[in-house]
This record gives sequence, C-alpha cells and structure tokens, in this order.
Amino acid sequence: MQEITALDGLFKILFAIYQNPTMYLRRKSIFQLEIFIQGIRYGVVLDYQQNRRLKQELEILHQFDLFLRQKYFYGASLNCYSALYCHSGGSEEIAFGLFFEELKIYLNQNTMSI
Repeated sequence: MQEITALDGLFKILFAIYQNPTMYLRRKSIFQLEIFIQGIRYGVVLDYQQNRRLKQELEILHQFDLFLRQKYFYGASLNCYSALYCHSGGSEEIAFGLFFEELKIYLNQNTMSI
C-alpha cells in the first residue's frame, strides 16, 4: 500500500464533519457518523484505479478500528462506534468527540498529517 502523507479525500470530509457535524449529520452522534462511513464503504465500486485513494483511506480506518480494539479491549461483537459509545457512558456526543480524538492520535502515531 502506498503511504499517505497528506490527508485529503475521505479524511478531509471526516474532519469537516468534526468541525460542523450538524451540517452533515444533523447532530453530534457516533451512530450517525458510523452510518455515514458505512455508506461510503459500501458505495465504493470495485474499479481499483478510480477508487485507489478511497480504498487506501478505508484500509486506514480498518487499521484504526484494530488500534481501538487493542486500546479499549472490546471483542468482535462490538464495532469501534459501539465501543466508544459504551466507553463514553452512553453519550453519542461524547463518543463522537472521542472518535476524533483517537483518530488524531492514531494518525499522528502513524506519521499521517491532519
């Protein structure tokens, strides 16, 4: 996989959502964010050349999920969104913020600029 040094594309959109969640999701909600990301994931067509960058970014999100699994010790029955929701005491808004805090940490640890 080619290393991504400057985050744009999907990550640019994700951090735009972080800055103005009501514009994209109607409210700060970890589950609305999950639906948005899953919609992109399922909307990717199989044409490798056209979606190469997006597929790389989705792979980074998959690796981010593995990072969170190790950090928060949740099993296969939960995804990262549900785990963050549980960890935040059942607050979708706090879980939403925690997602982006952890994503920034993960990207910085893996030398990807935001």
